[in-house]
Amino acid sequence: MSEEINSIAVQTEQKGPEIPQNKFLALVFSFIWPGLGQVYNGQLWKGVAIYIGYIIGLLLFFIPGVVVWVYAMHDAFYGAEKINKREIPYIEPKFTGTALFLFVPIVIFVILYFLFVMVFMASMAAFM
Repeated sequence: MSEEINSIAVQTEQKGPEIPQNKFLALVFSFIWPGLGQVYNGQLWKGVAIYIGYIIGLLLFFIPGVVVWVYAMHDAFYGAEKINKREIPYIEPKFTGTALFLFVPIVIFVILYFLFVMVFMASMAAFM
């Protein structure tokens, strides 16, 4: 009887995802958008850190950004595998966190793009 209780306690402690994390999907997400694979695995802040590291690496010397991108794919793939083996805890990804992870960089990019266009147009008008 006590063995059944212990096994039930262990099962509840090692709660994982109802549906196993697809490690190839996590890899593809990180290939498309560095850090998105981590967000898919429920590691929002890790995904944010990877994305920021990727952008900074690209802006500085390009190669560090590529290294962070490759790391993101590796980490997302093996992170999903560890979640499925219950080696690390699974955290259900929240829609708001994922949406902000995607939305905020796009908004920043659009703002910077329009600022660049405005400065370019102003400089072109000065030459005419």
